[in-house]
Amino acid sequence: PMTLLKIFKYCKNTGIIPTFTFSRINLKKEDLKDRYANYLLDMGLEFGARFIVYSDMLKDYIKEKDPNAQVIASIIKAQDKFQGENAKNWSIENETNYYNKLLKEYDMVVVRTEYVKDVLLYNPSLIDDISKIEVLINHRCMRNCPKAKEHYLLSESSNIHNTNFKCIYNELSDPAS
Repeated sequence: PMTLLKIFKYCKNTGIIPTFTFSRINLKKEDLKDRYANYLLDMGLEFGARFIVYSDMLKDYIKEKDPNAQVIASIIKAQDKFQGENAKNWSIENETNYYNKLLKEYDMVVVRTEYVKDVLLYNPSLIDDISKIEVLINHRCMRNCPKAKEHYLLSESSNIHNTNFKCIYNELSDPAS
């Protein structure tokens, strides 16, 4: 914990905004009582960190603790809604409407890389407030990965069990790997 404190102090002194990723998909109400996660959350709040979350329940929990905390909607939310078995729900209009809805509920939104490349680069005015959009440059999965949600679940599990995870679809599609 002392090392973490040094990192936060360094960030504060240099103007860097630390960002936590709390993107657990299967979050339960009792998980909100996790002592270590709350320690990290409280330290993050103290030092003005941002929080990327999947769970609306966690967003509400963070905002209860600090209404001024910056909470960002995780990319996993849109992947869950528009990729894999839910790809049938996808249309430019549906995804755009979804992001604009999230912009009303979150401080920022991480959008799918595919949406950026296929839609946002050509029509940024579709988004109500483009300044609140965040883009991942080094996404872990290949374009439109059919198993993106499962990969996050495996990644979540590997974090819990301290093992490594890498998207096999990405490896199969990348001739350089």
